[in-house]
Amino acid sequence: MNYAAERINAIPWMSVVYPPKGSFYLFINIKKSGLTSAQASEKILDEAHVLLLPGNAFGRCGEGYLRLACTVGVDKLKEAFDRIEKIKIRD
Repeated sequence: MNYAAERINAIPWMSVVYPPKGSFYLFINIKKSGLTSAQASEKILDEAHVLLLPGNAFGRCGEGYLRLACTVGVDKLKEAFDRIEKIKIRD
């Protein structure tokens, strides 16, 4: 969880509370991206092949967030975040 939170906070358009206080889910703030949660999750899936749940699945208050389930090892998380970091959000 700490590794994932650190990687998230190193991406300029993402942030999460650190240190994480939950179980194995992180709710990632993506408001700096300028994308909706559905747009961001689709872009990440299409370009990085990483599945994140759009926050709007949890209602209006979830808009601007993505949910990540940290249910794999650090090696897989590293691979996923390496791919997410390469995504171009703005021109």
